[in-house]
Parts: sequence; C-alpha cells; structure tokens
Amino acid sequence: MILDQSEGLQESSRWSKPGDHRRCGIISVGVKCFGVAITPNASEFLDQRDDGRGANGKVELRAVGVLFSGKAGDDRFQPMRVTVSKSFAVAWALTLAILITGLGQAPQPNDPPLDPATVREQATLPPGYTVFSVETAERSVRKNYPFIKRLSTDLPDKVTAQTGLVYARYGARAMELDLFSPQGRGPFPAVILVHGGAWITGNHKMENPFAMELARRGYVAATIEYRLSKEAKYPAQIHDLKASVRWLRANAKRYRIDPHRIAAVGASAGGHLVALLGATNGLSKFEGHGGNQKFSSLVQSVVDIDGTATFIDPGNIEKEIKGPLDTNTRLIGASFKEKPEVWREASPITHVYKKSAPVLFINSSGNRPFQQREEMSAKLKALGIVSEIVVISNTPHPFWLFHPWFEPTVEYTDQFLKRTM
Repeated sequence: MILDQSEGLQESSRWSKPGDHRRCGIISVGVKCFGVAITPNASEFLDQRDDGRGANGKVELRAVGVLFSGKAGDDRFQPMRVTVSKSFAVAWALTLAILITGLGQAPQPNDPPLDPATVREQATLPPGYTVFSVETAERSVRKNYPFIKRLSTDLPDKVTAQTGLVYARYGARAMELDLFSPQGRGPFPAVILVHGGAWITGNHKMENPFAMELARRGYVAATIEYRLSKEAKYPAQIHDLKASVRWLRANAKRYRIDPHRIAAVGASAGGHLVALLGATNGLSKFEGHGGNQKFSSLVQSVVDIDGTATFIDPGNIEKEIKGPLDTNTRLIGASFKEKPEVWREASPITHVYKKSAPVLFINSSGNRPFQQREEMSAKLKALGIVSEIVVISNTPHPFWLFHPWFEPTVEYTDQFLKRTM
C-alpha cells in the first residue's frame, strides 16, 4: 500500500547481510537507516498483517513508513519502494536518530503540577481510576518512551474551526462538538472523532489535533463529546454517536459535507464506540432520541484505534471480576452475571452483518488480550466487507496522541477512508 500518493519524498531500503544487524525499537522489520542495518527477527511479524489477497500466501507487513512483502517461511522480506510525505520522513528519521544514538534516554525535568481542571476531574473518579488526558498520558508513557512529543494544537493554514457547536440536547444537557473544515466549496467527506478514557474520563478536545490534520487533508472533522459512564450508563454513549452523525447530515449543506461519505474514528474506549456504531448501521434500536431523527446515522467507514471489539470474551469477564478496575461494569451499570444480555449488546462483534461498515483496526504493539479484533475483522471479511488490521511497532496504548506515532496513524486512517468511503 502506498501511504501517501501526494508529492513527497521517495525512499527505498536494503536488507543487511545475515548476522550484520542491530535493533531499532521503532522499526518492525529490517531496514537501513543512516547506514546502520537494523534487522529484528522478521518471523515474529509474519502473521501480523495479511493484506487479504491470499495469492501464494503473500503477506504484507507495514513498518513505520515502509512496506515489506514476502511469503510464509521467508527468512526475510524484500522492501518495496514507497512514497511518504516530507513531514512523515523527517519525523521517522529524527526518531531513528534518537533511538540509535541514545539521545532519547536523557533525564526528563520534574513534572509540573497537574492543571486545575485535571485535579477537579480526578476528585470525581472512583478510587484507582486516573484522569485520561494528554498530560496524564504523557506522564505514564514518557518513562519508557522519553522521545515522545506532544502534538501541535495550532490551527493549520486553510483550516477553519468552530467550537462548542451543539449537536443534541437531552433536557438541559447540551452535547457539544468542535468542527474543523478545509477551505473550498466542497462537499467534503466528514469524520467524527471519539476520544478514549475507559468510558469514564477523557475530553473530546484531546482529539482536536487529529481532527485538524484530517481537515488539512480535505475532511470536515468533528470531535464529539459523549456522556461518560459517571453521567449516564450504556446505551447513552452509542445514542450520542448516532445523534452526532445525524446532525452532520442534517447540516450537510451548511458545513459543506457530502452526506453520502461520513466516517467515524475512535481511540481506546472511543474505538469500541465507533466499532459499535459501524456494526449497528441501520439497526433502529440503537438510535436513541438525540434529534434529527429523519436523517440517517449510517457511517460508510470506521477506524478503531486500539479499542476493544467485545465485552464478552471470557478473559475480559474474568479480568473485570478480579479487578481492580471494573470499567465495563461501570459503563453497563451491572456485572456480566447480572446483565449478560446487555454486555453482549454492547459488544460490536455480536452485531456484524451485511450492512456493517468497513473497519480498520490500528493496534498498539503491547499485549492487550481479550479484545477479539481479529475475530471481528474475520467476520466482516467473511461477509465481503473490507476490514484490515495494522500493528504499529514499539507503541504504548495511547500512541496516537504523540509523535512519532501520530503521523503513521493519520496516514493509515486517511488511506483507509479514501478507499472505503
């Protein structure tokens, strides 16, 4: 797959000779960078990325910005020429330089105090839970990934922002979104972006940099708030997502949106919600009453970034019982033993059918069992619906919030949406 067909920088790589190698944490498979041959064991990545073609057992593995292909049983893969954007190439090169030279291991300054809003939110959470924000995620990740950098919150050129737009009302409760639009007449494809935080914390504005970048690439992108589990139990969250999509269609002309091309991108808990949104396309019981009921809530494509596809995997149920965190139970308002049918209903994988949306799963490289993303992807493909899985190497769970992983995450997202919307 060509990651970016726009004007950019072309790079190709050569393999090192057997026995002449070093490890580089950001790259999944062998490649030369700055003249240093880096060749981790390719076999451990052989089954991570199947392009679905099935011809001669061909498998394609995607590293950060590089495509490699080969056949099962190969000792190594042959790199293919790819095209990447200049910013992508620069970020990749800088990261490699930091990792190879060890500059990324420099000690970090003392963390400043948490901002007052985070402190206030922390006081509302149950014992054992931590606020999920860019700031707290950075603190947790930086120890093992000292080279990470926050994303810019500056509005790109030729992108306009409209914040605090109300997309639904439940009595006095107004549900808001921030909208980012490219210049031009349109109509443009639209995307909702849904934040993570275990359904109990988080804020839609933490995904604004992602929305800005999608707007720069030609999408109308909306980061939406949804009711957290401490405010309302499931199915309030999926009702909110459906309402936001209907609002976009109801206001398509005003905001230069193509109503036939609307997608959803979510991360962590938000990934679960967009997977559920796409899986339940056209199922009226999930609509809720958030307004604009005469408009469709169908989405044409979904990107689930490290979010679960199920609540009912036996391992997940056992994990909830053992604790200490009980995120699913708090979302549902009951344990699996108490309401097994609701746990099943809240699981995207249980709803896959012929009208479900295509799904790209972008996964971190850490061990996150009991997610059933592979199983859901297989169910979609069995119905002839496009589904792909990408694993970005050497990544912690909140990788999409930081450089150097933000750029490849956006690239994968953009290319998948272009192919499926």
